[in-house]
Amino acid sequence: MDQRIRFNYASKVVSVCLLFLITGLSALAQTGNVTGVILDAQTKEPLIGVSVVVKGTTTGMISGLDGRYSLPASAGNVLVFSYIGFESQELPVPAGGILNVNLKPQDFALDDVVVVGVRMKKK
Repeated sequence: MDQRIRFNYASKVVSVCLLFLITGLSALAQTGNVTGVILDAQTKEPLIGVSVVVKGTTTGMISGLDGRYSLPASAGNVLVFSYIGFESQELPVPAGGILNVNLKPQDFALDDVVVVGVRMKKK
């Protein structure tokens, strides 16, 4: 009877360990890479140095010379694209893992312009 209790306990421990292992592997299997190209919506030129961040995390990167980016993210995550002079966008990662983005230039106008001049004169 003592051996049956040990065997039963050991089988439960092995079952729990397998459950954790399978759960961990399935979580890793869901994480993939998302790639794409970031272009100016008006000129269709690639944008260099656009900040791409997975919302709610510290995972991010900047786009390269050809506007391309690639970072680890799974379907359902939200990517935040931001660039100076352009409107920021938040887009969900598609199941295919390819997300091309067109950023629109930000419209802003200056209300007031102040010009300060200094004149130096020798005596």
